[in-house]
Amino acid sequence: MEAKTKRSLIIWGVALLVLLNVSSLGTIWFHRYQFKHDRMSRNISERGMDKRSNRPMRHIQGNSSPFARGLDLSDAQQLKFDSIWHYYNNIRKEIELEMRENRQEMGIIMSNDVIDTIAFYAISAQQNDLMLVLDHSMVNMNLALRNTLNSEQMELFLKKIEKLNNRKLMGRPGDPRKRARTK
Repeated sequence: MEAKTKRSLIIWGVALLVLLNVSSLGTIWFHRYQFKHDRMSRNISERGMDKRSNRPMRHIQGNSSPFARGLDLSDAQQLKFDSIWHYYNNIRKEIELEMRENRQEMGIIMSNDVIDTIAFYAISAQQNDLMLVLDHSMVNMNLALRNTLNSEQMELFLKKIEKLNNRKLMGRPGDPRKRARTK
């Protein structure tokens, strides 16, 4: 094989690895943001007051979903909603921990004098598999949460998700919708 061909293959390989790492870091940042929001919600519920309205909140057990607020759930629905949220939230945390450990291993491999590409690619493939598991678990959580709601609650739930997605899009730098809104 020619040196030029080898060099271009190496460049493409490195570019692909950088792209995978950037996407993994973006996903982790997103999930850390969600975890921070959950922790703030838990602190508010522990005080028993909603910061925004200064009204007592209905007692919510454990680590509850931020989507549960404002849906007027019955006690049975609230328990089911919270258990689903807690289950999938634990799965997400375990996957994020494993991905963080994998990134550290990848960093160690990259810092060596001789890079073990086979090990690096194996860990990279494992990261991809973990991302797929994470994506599937988030879809399954969404479907399970939807199954606990009646039609009126479903409309509110979908509006909350739409509002969350719009807020995330507006927060991205360079988004044309953000520029149009600020003009």
